[in-house]
Amino acid sequence: MGVRDVIRGDFAKNSLQEIAEFDDRLSSLATDPLGQFWVGQLGSEGASKVVVGVVDQEEKGVKIRQSIDTIHGCLKLAFSPDGSHVGTVNADGSYSLFKVNRN
Repeated sequence: MGVRDVIRGDFAKNSLQEIAEFDDRLSSLATDPLGQFWVGQLGSEGASKVVVGVVDQEEKGVKIRQSIDTIHGCLKLAFSPDGSHVGTVNADGSYSLFKVNRN
């Protein structure tokens, strides 16, 4: 069974929608296990920004809640299994851990 066999009908025409556009390059993206928050890296490895946002179900979009400048050069990012923290692996060999404010 291929993709053509699964994606068909009216749902497929409207299933992907642009909900956000960033001024800088988005190079990494992760969502928390509950699907409420997302985290992304904007910019190049040297002068990047870690952006934390929330999925807005009512407006069918995303909202940025916090932007964190980093000089470590974020390479990868991920949520903890319970979604309470975001970890980054950095180009300089360091690791950063951030607590997610769920309020």
